[in-house]
Amino acid sequence: MENLVNDSSRILSQTIRAFREMPSILKIAEQVKGEVEKFKRYVPLALALRTEGMKNRHWDEISSMVGFEVRPKEGFTMTTVINMNLIDYLSEIERVSEKAAKEYAIEMNLINMKKSWEKIDFKLFPWKNSGTWIVAQISFEDINALIDENMVLTQQMMSSRKASSERSVQGDICDGHRGVEQDTDEDVELNGGVGGAAEDVACTPTHLRLPHHR
Repeated sequence: MENLVNDSSRILSQTIRAFREMPSILKIAEQVKGEVEKFKRYVPLALALRTEGMKNRHWDEISSMVGFEVRPKEGFTMTTVINMNLIDYLSEIERVSEKAAKEYAIEMNLINMKKSWEKIDFKLFPWKNSGTWIVAQISFEDINALIDENMVLTQQMMSSRKASSERSVQGDICDGHRGVEQDTDEDVELNGGVGGAAEDVACTPTHLRLPHHR
């Protein structure tokens, strides 16, 4: 939207210069240019309200600030926004939209983290005639690498000032962090491992919904 408005303003300026000798056309161009310039001040507001990640809690916060309900629904247009005089609350709305965008980024990180485990399988094979199944070393290494990667990302999200200020987002991160940490601490001991020695194999995070072990 911002680029479209700026391009329109630039083209209209060129049009005005080109039709200086044609008053009738010049008048129309100047009128349209004035309308575009008037609309320019509303562009940051439109971008803020259209921020990806805006949820009910953010619209509730905006509604509380302005003193009346502001919520996207059928018939909610830019004209509605202008008539509500929401431009008077631009800085406050931008603050809420910025928070929503950061929370959305965290939410996407958590979703992608969970999806990354959907591609991971335990590769098991029977150990001699003991009736015990053991985890292949390559499977163990892949799982450990992904756990380490997830732990680093989780800790980064936990340290985010924006995340710590939002209770619901903080709860999601904490749940993920505790799940990974708990499962890595509670290793599975397999007796009768390779060479007769017992091996400790880290569990994959169950909360990440791994596929059924094969």
